[in-house]
Amino acid sequence: CRRRLLRGADEQVAAIREGLMDVIPEPVLRIFEPLELGSIISGPVHVVIKDWRANTVYEDGYSATSPVVVMFWEVVRTFTEEQRRSLLLFWSGTSIPPTFGAANLATASDEIENWCLAKASLPRSQRNLGAAAMNARLPEAATCDRRLMLPEYSNREALRHALELAMTHGAVGYDRV
Repeated sequence: CRRRLLRGADEQVAAIREGLMDVIPEPVLRIFEPLELGSIISGPVHVVIKDWRANTVYEDGYSATSPVVVMFWEVVRTFTEEQRRSLLLFWSGTSIPPTFGAANLATASDEIENWCLAKASLPRSQRNLGAAAMNARLPEAATCDRRLMLPEYSNREALRHALELAMTHGAVGYDRV
């Protein structure tokens, strides 16, 4: 079966193997099972909410105990795996979970950078409009900084609806270019 699948691709497979061996020596590769190596190369299969939440910092007036933040994580826990990946894409620009967990996100300068959940502010002209105006706003994301600006929604349903709209219509991401 494997031979039939790869028939005619011997040269290409040999080139991939040679390139991989240039980067990672064969003795090192041999310590991994095929599924482990696949996870390292492609990222984990599941988005681990507990890890993601533990490695999120809060800014602009939000804390881990802010009502909207508590609602946010409750909503995320109810998401399907596909929805979680959509949120990951919207928030970070990629739907692939970090290979070694949310705590191990180094920048180009090798600094560890956490996920950030920040309070989105209303434009000055809308500040007196109250909860209805806030509930009508969509979250915004700065994917390079892993920063999600979340309006202060008044209820779980409004938050979920806004997240779903943003994830569906606002998610382009690096892996869709």
